[in-house]
Amino acid sequence: MLPFFRKKPKDKPEPPPPPRPEDRRGHYRVQRTNLQGMTARLLDSRGIGHPCEVLDLSLGGAAISFPAVKAPAICRGQEVTLEFQSMARERDVRGRARIVVVVADSQRVRCGIMFTETGALLEQLDAYHARLFNRRRYPRVLPDLRTRLALQLTWEGGSMEARAHDISAGGVGLGLSREAASELAGVEQIQVRFVIPGTKQEVEAAARVACLRALTRGVMVGLEFLDDGGIAPHRALLETFVEERINQISQWNAAAERKTG
Repeated sequence: MLPFFRKKPKDKPEPPPPPRPEDRRGHYRVQRTNLQGMTARLLDSRGIGHPCEVLDLSLGGAAISFPAVKAPAICRGQEVTLEFQSMARERDVRGRARIVVVVADSQRVRCGIMFTETGALLEQLDAYHARLFNRRRYPRVLPDLRTRLALQLTWEGGSMEARAHDISAGGVGLGLSREAASELAGVEQIQVRFVIPGTKQEVEAAARVACLRALTRGVMVGLEFLDDGGIAPHRALLETFVEERINQISQWNAAAERKTG
């Protein structure tokens, strides 16, 4: 920082909530506000591009969303291409993918996609792009959309209830309103309590706030379980749950392929 910045008075204008620190996590996703000038669009089977907002990105897949009034006709099992464009690079990055989940409301259409040709995707990634495709130690999944995975969060001086957006043996992601996310400003560690879906086992573990990322609507928060924070006895069961969810998604994909084949 240049010296004259340090001489400014302390009563600076209050920054807009929520804060947007650098993503420090080891297991969580690279999100839209960290795409560094890149834009994305979904290409349908006709090659028509539909601009989208990237909520979640890794080598395994992505979560994207569209305004409801501009969303393309998409369905689970559909084969698509996700394209990333940047003014700083001559070549676009394209990944073949399959839609595994679609959730729509009156405002947004969100979908989760799984990259189907990871090798071809890797060949396109230079050092610039590789930072955007996070390599996770633990795969993460969306809980069953017909149920809510409720979380109880507590920290020094505060608490709240939330709903999990995604979960893995390494951490949990949640979507919050901007007002709720502002309560986490400056919070570094949180106690998380929830019941593993499909079981009666309650988890209470410490997690660090790995990222806070503002989206078009609300804020995505990534929490990373601390290895010595109480997650160890539950990790095997969490991994079993994740594996079962991946198998469910694979079965849905196979059923969709049979219907469209």
